[in-house]
Amino acid sequence: MPICIDLANLVITRSAVISKYPGGLIGFRNETGFDPQGKADQEDHELLCFGAMELDDLWGHVLHLRNAGLHYSDEHPEENDMVLIARYGGPVNVPRWLRYNGLYAWHKDCSAEKQELVRNIVKLDVQEFLARQERGEIPVGTIP
Repeated sequence: MPICIDLANLVITRSAVISKYPGGLIGFRNETGFDPQGKADQEDHELLCFGAMELDDLWGHVLHLRNAGLHYSDEHPEENDMVLIARYGGPVNVPRWLRYNGLYAWHKDCSAEKQELVRNIVKLDVQEFLARQERGEIPVGTIP
């Protein structure tokens, strides 16, 4: 499922957290304060995302996750388990698994139906986008 791009985002593969983070997903949630219900964080079947106002606000998470065993490297970004994405500027580096269109980010394994949906959303003119959003056809946050 795609996630909606906030001003600043740290997007992490869920599988990397499960397999590499000490304590898996539960340890990750407990130690990082990840909370998609109460903050700008998002979660889907493939991705976890911290949202913030600026990319600089997310570097602490990058360092913590890297120290916990997740991969993040400027030299080989295609292998990274996480990526920083700015709404106005796009991804800092592009890992092999990332798909992105300016409004949404998703994992390459996301369903074809959801990928098509977010690809079509960015083709809408502003009035149609806002009308569909008001009708609840375009959710804010994770695309269910």
